[in-house]
Parts: sequence; structure tokens; C-alpha cells
Amino acid sequence: MNGDQRREFLCRADARNLFENAEEFNGLQIGKRESGIMARLYDKTIESAKNGTAYWPKLWGEKYDPEQSVLRVEFEMHREVLRQFGVSTPDEVLAVCGAMWHYLTHDWLTHRDPTDDQTKSRWPISEEWREVQRASIAGGSLGIERAYGAKQAGVLANLMPSLVGQLANFGALTNSESTIDLIPNLERHLHHYARSSDRSMISRIAEKRQKYGLP
Repeated sequence: MNGDQRREFLCRADARNLFENAEEFNGLQIGKRESGIMARLYDKTIESAKNGTAYWPKLWGEKYDPEQSVLRVEFEMHREVLRQFGVSTPDEVLAVCGAMWHYLTHDWLTHRDPTDDQTKSRWPISEEWREVQRASIAGGSLGIERAYGAKQAGVLANLMPSLVGQLANFGALTNSESTIDLIPNLERHLHHYARSSDRSMISRIAEKRQKYGLP
């Protein structure tokens, strides 16, 4: 995708916003949040590397080709719009997600192959967008355990360089000569810090698990 392709989208919303990362085109936002529906099309591989969520390739599995960029299409729908579909709870939304996807990718937004015809609605729908229309949210489910496992592995991979550096600093300041010395010294200082800060490490861990969306 590139920024010039924004004119190839036929949408019930007129707003178009382009996004770049270090002067590299990264995505397109169509519609406005206040209108109730907004679409985002962006390079997930660039976004993942930027935000430190490099676990996504593990979720994509064998279908992922590291030589190709992954383009993600997502929609944001506000509660008022969901009510028009007669749904309000998460379970109700999941039950009709197929119908909502059909409406969003067939009626609300489409990508067209340009022709000489001045009427954009008569341009043929692109084959790439037909793939988007055929996407199955339920059929492609990865499973919650696999998703959590990949997320944990990815976040840990991003965390390790800084963690190892800080532990090395701690080991030097506590005269630890090996991990055998390091672990008890670390445990002792953690207990001392918990008492002085009046907050246990268990509560801190629980807070971080909630932050990462872990069970």
C-alpha cells in the first residue's frame, strides 16, 4: 500500500489520514472517531517493531512470510453503532461479528481498481480487498493459550537486554560473583524494598499481569 492509493477507497466516510514512520508510509485511517465507525489499514510489521510487540510472527505461524509485510485491516465501532446492530454485550458482538464484517467490508468501505469511468462506485473491487472480505474472524482463531504464550515470549524477548544489564549493575554493587550469589542478594533487597515502600512484589507482579492482559 502507498499513500496515493487513498483515492482508490470507496467509503461512506470522507476523512482520510495518512501515517508515516521515519518518512516511510505506514498506514491509512478512514473516517473519524466521532462519526461512530473508523477503519485503519497499516503495516503491522512496522507497527509491531516500533511498539515492541515482536511476538506477532509467532501468532501468524506458518502463514507468515518474513520477506513480506503484513497489512492489517481493522475497524473501530462505537457503542451507538453497535446498538444499530441490536447488540451491546461482548458475547452479542461476537455472535454477529460475521454480519458486521460483511457490512463493513462490502457496504461501508471497499477498495477499487481504478478505470476510466468517472463514477468510482462502478470501479471493480480489487482482488486484494476480496481477500479482506473473505476473512473469517472465527475461522482463523488462534486460541487463547497460544496467543498468551506468544505474547509472553515476545515481551520477554524485548525485556531481556535491559533486564540483564540492570541485574549486572546490581550484581556489581552487591559484590555478587555469580548467579549463586546474585539470587539471594536480590531476594534480600527486594524484601527490604517492599517493606520500605509498603508494597509487596506480589502486588506489583499482579499489576503487571493485568497491564499485559495475562490471565
